[in-house]
Amino acid sequence: MLFALTSCKCYLLTCPNVLGQTNIPPGLSNVVSIAAGSYHSVALRNDGTVVAWGANSSSQTNVPAGLSNVVAIACGRSTA
Repeated sequence: MLFALTSCKCYLLTCPNVLGQTNIPPGLSNVVSIAAGSYHSVALRNDGTVVAWGANSSSQTNVPAGLSNVVAIACGRSTA
């Protein structure tokens, strides 16, 4: 689903990248779903793991250690 990642990145680039929300982590691959908040982004990989980046003022990019088997993701303004 690289197209989804590319589409999301293009959409996110229309907003200022003030807190790194559009800086996709190097090596991120096998993404099946993307969600975005005001200043953070989250990706779900096909192995059920989650990657998050951008603003972390409310711990919204702190992925719990050992989190696995995730089937869906969502973001709010400052939540994930």
